[in-house]
Amino acid sequence: MAAAPPARKGGGVLKAHMEGAAVEDNAGYDLFSRFPAGRMIPEHEVFGLPHDRDLPQNRFRDAVLAVAGSKSRSAAKLNDIGPWSDIAALHLPVYGADIPPELRVKVDFLMPVLGKALETGRSIRSLIARYRTLLDAFDLLDFGCALVESDGRIVVANARFSEFSGERDGITATGGFVGATHPDDRAALRGTIAAALDASADPKAALCALSRRSGRLPYVVRGAPIRADRIDRKGGLLTLLLVLDPDDEGRVTARGLGALGILTRTELEVCELLVRGFSLTEIAQIRDKSPETIKDQSKSVIAKLVCRSRLDLVRLALATNPPLRDSTGDPPAGG
Repeated sequence: MAAAPPARKGGGVLKAHMEGAAVEDNAGYDLFSRFPAGRMIPEHEVFGLPHDRDLPQNRFRDAVLAVAGSKSRSAAKLNDIGPWSDIAALHLPVYGADIPPELRVKVDFLMPVLGKALETGRSIRSLIARYRTLLDAFDLLDFGCALVESDGRIVVANARFSEFSGERDGITATGGFVGATHPDDRAALRGTIAAALDASADPKAALCALSRRSGRLPYVVRGAPIRADRIDRKGGLLTLLLVLDPDDEGRVTARGLGALGILTRTELEVCELLVRGFSLTEIAQIRDKSPETIKDQSKSVIAKLVCRSRLDLVRLALATNPPLRDSTGDPPAGG
């Protein structure tokens, strides 16, 4: 059996430093922090002493030099980023009053470049983390959502949209383009995208329904324009497509409309069935009422809420509902 590899050289010194045990170096760090960034400074200069041999006793420093096989050290503050700074250290194998001139030219050029590289890397990592957070929040939306270009090319889509398009039951995302499963609906979807980008278009044209092969209630798709000057996009205008599934109980609900205080309890119950896509005949059967009674109640609901159609009613119901899933992927309790 092979022997275990030896501990990495200097590991104990590094561990002591990371754990805050190198207290003898603190005085030097406090003085070093007052120097400007970008210049390599010999340790004796940090303390204002004429030579490395004049430095105060520091067992940790001696251990560091021993690990590196060096006699003296210098350091450069690479940037000023608040309470912490990136630091580059240079170890030399001899004692000396200063860094050799030929080396000084190189390090004084390199340190600012290295500092900018570290800052850039940190900024990129921060942007990536924020982008991931944004996408995670995007995925919490309780409806399908996608940014698309005028030709239907998908720029970004959330998890719910991917679920819908992956089922290919009404809406698709083939080759990176949004589409409709049923051929008769494809023109309507293109019209919705176009109408969203046309300020002069009838707002109703930016709303369409996509039939589903499963026979379930059609998806409701709404397009909203994204102003190019808000995102400085050179590739053209974008449409925000919202895809709603009326057949998904709990995700499209009229519970939020109750907070308006306009509808009676009976009307709210009828409204709940309307936004979920039941026909008037089906609602009459469910509520054990005559079709004429349900027809009158539905007219009353639509009139009180100043809606012109059932699609308007669905849109209003969605606008009064929390649009986020909870951590389990279910809609928030209580709507």
